Amino acid sequence: MYRLTQSDRIYIGIVWAVLLSKVVLMIFRVSHPVMRQFSMSWGGFLMAAVFGFVLLKFAEDLGIPDLWDRRVKDWERVLLPAVLGAIFGLAIIVCTVALHIPENFVSWPLSVFVYLHAAVVVETLLHFLPIVGLTWLITAFVLGDEYRDWTYWAVAVPVSLIEPITETAALTRASGLTGKLVIPITFILIWASNLIAISLLKKYGFLAALIFRLSLYVGAYIIYGNFYSA
Repeated sequence: MYRLTQSDRIYIGIVWAVLLSKVVLMIFRVSHPVMRQFSMSWGGFLMAAVFGFVLLKFAEDLGIPDLWDRRVKDWERVLLPAVLGAIFGLAIIVCTVALHIPENFVSWPLSVFVYLHAAVVVETLLHFLPIVGLTWLITAFVLGDEYRDWTYWAVAVPVSLIEPITETAALTRASGLTGKLVIPITFILIWASNLIAISLLKKYGFLAALIFRLSLYVGAYIIYGNFYSA
């Protein structure tokens, strides 16, 4: 009989927190455009919850630390990602203000539930599932474990381009911004944040990558978006 590990329990707790957020958003019928994204749908939630839990085991086979790996210090798993996320959140704020990028934030306090839901599902679907899944398949059936690290980065770097490409394309369509600086700076900033996230995933595990994205969202979209933006 399978016994839940500490990592399993933490992941299940995260899933319950996201489910609670989803219920709150349904009760208050939040109609912000972000709610139309796949990451905010039931399909996105269920895919992240089910496949994320399954791939926790595959991640261990790849040498990725589990969510509460004793080899990872608390400051590496929590404090470092939180600080890096805050730095990137600040960079996004500066970029938004300096380049006059249009803002459309979710109102407080529902923004807490929206961005908690988004952070968990996006980090799971965008990084954890494709990187772990593809890396495991390639090492298990094609290259072998000796190429595990090389395969990780060969998969992760192209995957890290998905968010900056889609976000800058959406920004261009929505606002018509085509200036010389707006799109390339936005692309580079988002790509850099993705590279940090996949590096944290590789070295310190999924929880570190998730805390990084949560910290970024809290600073750029909740604190600034609700209390300091014009």
